Amino acid sequence: MCLLSVSGFAQVSQSEQDALKDLHRFTQGEQWKVTWDLNEDITNWKGVTIENDRVVGLDLSSNALKGELPSSLGNLKFLKKLDLSENDLSGELPDQLAALKSLEVLAVGKNTFSGEIPESLYQIKALDIENNVFESLASNPS
Repeated sequence: MCLLSVSGFAQVSQSEQDALKDLHRFTQGEQWKVTWDLNEDITNWKGVTIENDRVVGLDLSSNALKGELPSSLGNLKFLKKLDLSENDLSGELPDQLAALKSLEVLAVGKNTFSGEIPESLYQIKALDIENNVFESLASNPS
């Protein structure tokens, strides 16, 4: 019986788990509206979508995240959707987001991000960067 329970848990890579834990730590996860119990299986964490033992979606919109994003988000190599809109996130978007080749949706609107937006992010199918305080926008190459 125990073997069946254990096999039901996601076997998400350590680097992906660490990236999510970094996000929790960097954005005051204990203060989120709906926080994660880091001792629980990752499949129980609100807003985390897992397919084939890979993190493919992260939706923490309107969840009271505060702080800067960790560069380790770049370790979520299979991420297709990242929605962090309507929070209190600041600083620059990590350059490592540009390395997420599977990313189709990036929603970071209604935060206080600043700095430049990496040109490579313009390749994302659905990009919401409105209502931030970006100092300048790189020219859209398309």
